[in-house]
Amino acid sequence: MAAQEKTAFFRCDASPDIGSGHVMRCLTLAESLSKKGWRCAFLCTKETPAILPALATSGFDVYSPEETPDYANFLIVDHYGLDQKYEASTRLWARKIIVLDDLADRAHNCDLLLDQTYGRSAEDYRPLVPEGCRILTGAEYALLRPQFPAARPAALARRAGSIDRVLISFGNTNIHNITTKALEDLSGITSKKLALDVVLGSRAPYFRDVEQIVRAIADQSFHAIRLLTDVTDMASLMTGADFAVGAGGTTSWERCCLGLPALIIEIADNQRLLAARLHKAGAAHNLGWHENIGSSSLARTLETYIMKPDLGRAMAHKAAALCDGRGLGYLADIINKSYCWHTA
Repeated sequence: MAAQEKTAFFRCDASPDIGSGHVMRCLTLAESLSKKGWRCAFLCTKETPAILPALATSGFDVYSPEETPDYANFLIVDHYGLDQKYEASTRLWARKIIVLDDLADRAHNCDLLLDQTYGRSAEDYRPLVPEGCRILTGAEYALLRPQFPAARPAALARRAGSIDRVLISFGNTNIHNITTKALEDLSGITSKKLALDVVLGSRAPYFRDVEQIVRAIADQSFHAIRLLTDVTDMASLMTGADFAVGAGGTTSWERCCLGLPALIIEIADNQRLLAARLHKAGAAHNLGWHENIGSSSLARTLETYIMKPDLGRAMAHKAAALCDGRGLGYLADIINKSYCWHTA
């Protein structure tokens, strides 16, 4: 990539342990910038495109993290394992650095930092970034694909509180085989026949386990169930769902944008703060850490919402109030304006 081009590199990884959320939000931003004339490329581990087929088929160049680009207008870093030491080393070729974070637990060398955690304050990062760094915090900056704000009016219009279709999605990688555990619990619901949509990456760990329990539920229970792999239009699935069961990561903002009530199970340490804050705001029901959830507790909780539609309707309203899905446009415009200012 030549210096005169609008260029952006993304440093992020995906794996069975960390999931694919970091890469997905970077891919979302890259697609948005690409439409504005930017050339984008990724620096990530070899397994990342294998974990996330959407990156492999995106058309963006993917390089090893050890490769050093000649030049970039922007480097976007979305990685819990990297800090100011790595970021400072890239100043030789990256004109501006943006960090996407939600931990506020380490120092950064960047020009702009974005944390989309609900309730996060810029003051949480002030001691961790250089003087003059611009800090954007809060759910209004959540980086959602355009399909979510586009689906928002239709989704909100159908949030009546009654529960017939439930979406079970813990991300592409099925950390701790949580999808199987959730389905084992949900299969015990007897108060109402449900349509269960299970979403999972085709290369996720324990995929065969999930297939097996889906077949068992289809054969032995009165619930309708289907397993959907490598889904590209989650917005449509969420719009059509009445309730969701999932993790407390970045997909929380997709659910909030569409006013989809949800039961959250924490499957990673970095999800605990967000899950707790969503629960306190009434925007989701946090069941807590995955290892501490007892047998049938998921089913019992969901049955409470089945029997009391007003609870789900209220949750949908509170969730939708937290995030309207326009954060991607905000950040893309900031990047564009910054480039134009520096090249004027």
